[in-house]
Amino acid sequence: SASPVPSISPYISPKTVTPVATPSALKLATISEGTQLSQSQLKLTFWLVQLASLLFTMANVGLTDVLPVWLSSPTDSAGGGLGLSSSTIGGLQSSTGFGNIALALFFTFRIINTLGPVRTFTISMYANAVAAFCVPAIGLLPVDAPQAASTILACFSYVAVAAARNMMFATAIMLSKESAPGGPGVAIGINQSACSLGAALGPMLCGLGYTQSLLILRTSTPFFTALGVVGLLPGVITQLNTPRWPWH
Repeated sequence: SASPVPSISPYISPKTVTPVATPSALKLATISEGTQLSQSQLKLTFWLVQLASLLFTMANVGLTDVLPVWLSSPTDSAGGGLGLSSSTIGGLQSSTGFGNIALALFFTFRIINTLGPVRTFTISMYANAVAAFCVPAIGLLPVDAPQAASTILACFSYVAVAAARNMMFATAIMLSKESAPGGPGVAIGINQSACSLGAALGPMLCGLGYTQSLLILRTSTPFFTALGVVGLLPGVITQLNTPRWPWH
């Protein structure tokens, strides 16, 4: 006859059996590492992102409009300058476009996947400030420094502008959608309106500030320093007040 099926030992308690983690349990454990936000926190975060986007575009677009004027100014003028030719300035400006394309195709999504959208958004703010601070840094170079050193710093400023702009626009939409109290379409529309307002105010305010700095202070260094501070401010605000990613 067939042998009887062995029964489970009565000395083994069911409570001692360790459950096996299922994929759904692992997924829940991963999500719990994020930050649980209330509606008030989401609303505050949403408007902080919009404020940062406004200040960013104002400083970024204003810098790209004023910087060619400064680069073409003679070195012996009151506001300084590099006295570069139109062809050289055009080559520097083209680096912004090539930088945007290269970043969008090969680097931006990798940076976001590695650092997360919050950190990438903050880094874009700091990169925008660095681009403005490059001009005062040129003034700190030794008198006998070669012209190439100043040109390299100016080129780095344009590259930083391109990198900052690419990372900011990619992450601002993501953060706006995730923190929006309403639908994602409304969030994207508000963010684009904030960026458009900053892009409209940037050339006007920066052009006025640059002119007044030359007329009153006889130098453009305070203007570019203040522009760097305006670019730095939203980065500090974002870093100190934005919750850790991911949000749920």
